[in-house]
Amino acid sequence: MTAATVLVVEDNEAVRETAVEMLTRAGYASLEASEALQAMTILEQNPEVALMFTDVVMPGMNGFILADVAKRRWPHLRVVYTTGFADMRDTSAHHGILHGRILNKPYNTEQLVTLITQALNTGVV
Repeated sequence: MTAATVLVVEDNEAVRETAVEMLTRAGYASLEASEALQAMTILEQNPEVALMFTDVVMPGMNGFILADVAKRRWPHLRVVYTTGFADMRDTSAHHGILHGRILNKPYNTEQLVTLITQALNTGVV
C-alpha cells in the first residue's frame, strides 16, 4: 500500500520542517510549501496529494482562503488546519469557509498523525 501524500503549508520554516519530519516518520509522503501560491503550484504538479495541512495565519493568502480555492479545483482534497490562535474555529465557521479540522499549536506527533489519519480515513473533507 502506498502512503498518502500530504502537503504541509507553513510559513515558519522550523515548524514546517518539524511537521514534515513527523509525517514522514509516520509513513506519509510529504511535500512542503512556505506560502499559498507555492502550495497551489505544488498541488497543480502533484495530483496525488490527498491532504493539505495548512497554517491558518500566513502572509498573503491565509489558510482558509487557500483551502477554499484549492477545494474548488480539487474537490477530493482533504484539509487539516493548524493555528496558534484559539478563536480561529469560530471565525472560520462564521465565514463559511471551514473545510476541515483544526489542530491547535503546539501539537505533538501523536496529535498530528491521529488527525491526519482520521481525515484521510473518514472521508471528512
